[in-house]
Amino acid sequence: MKWYLKALVQNGVALLPDKLAQPLYYQLQLRVGELRAPRFDMRYGAAVQMAKVFSEHHHGLAGRRVLEVGTGRFVDVPIALWLMGVENTLTVDLNPLLRADQVHRSITYLRQHWAHYRERFATYCDPRELQQRFDILCRQAAPGVHNQRDLTRILGVMNIDYRAPSDASKLSLPDESFDYFVSFVVLQHVPPKPLAAIVAEGRRLLKKDGRQWHVCNTSDHFSFVDPSVSPINFLRWSEPQWQLVAGNRFMYQNRLRADDYYRIFRAAGLAMAHLDERADARALSDLRNGFPVHRNFRGASPERAAIIRFQALLKRDDASG
Repeated sequence: MKWYLKALVQNGVALLPDKLAQPLYYQLQLRVGELRAPRFDMRYGAAVQMAKVFSEHHHGLAGRRVLEVGTGRFVDVPIALWLMGVENTLTVDLNPLLRADQVHRSITYLRQHWAHYRERFATYCDPRELQQRFDILCRQAAPGVHNQRDLTRILGVMNIDYRAPSDASKLSLPDESFDYFVSFVVLQHVPPKPLAAIVAEGRRLLKKDGRQWHVCNTSDHFSFVDPSVSPINFLRWSEPQWQLVAGNRFMYQNRLRADDYYRIFRAAGLAMAHLDERADARALSDLRNGFPVHRNFRGASPERAAIIRFQALLKRDDASG
């Protein structure tokens, strides 16, 4: 699909009243979008990566309390975290997108591929407890997850508290409530000022020895559906131009580069504990060969602007060690 056709569809649907737009967009996602073949492997894999980072650079998952920002349509990450020993997870979203039918698909996928994930999860937890929790999940999910009552019940089994709509920048919770504050490919869809407020709120809610973990994909998401465009194609436009293309509620990206996020983290009172970055070869080549970047993005070197994905583990700047 050409990127501009996707943009046209998304902007058109976004013009409709919310009661019409949300169901219509959901049906489009089921038929031609990401829900046609959900990437359960990607999200369960993200939980494994999270477990690896916390195991190698902190105190692991067992018994921890987790706050996840940006639930979306799935709770794959909280499911995997519970299986690997997390005590409970609060997952919040500005929009109530989670649906019983998608959670049913997710658990079905996990059951079908359990041999694979059991081996991966067991690296970071007690294998016996892992299997016990999985058996509990299978028994409870056996009748299916078909409606809101089923969804509430199955989330309760896994100590997953889902709250939406919920503003992650203003959570009415006590200071230092969580061991971990996490997000997976969410922050790039948040405007800079609310993003800074969310990160600061996460710092407030983090225990003094806790950690934040964020994975961000900073590439132009239109390049996912249209290979003809560069992963940094969106850097060519001014902010007003980009808002016309992708300023709607279904596609918004802030276009921040990796170093912009790191400045926001520092300003919120967080220090880097571990960092992985990935630059894109095509993006780097484009930038080195005169790709027409808008003046707002000319301050970064090609090497820094071409970073399209990073994984950051953060600690409070007043933490010891």
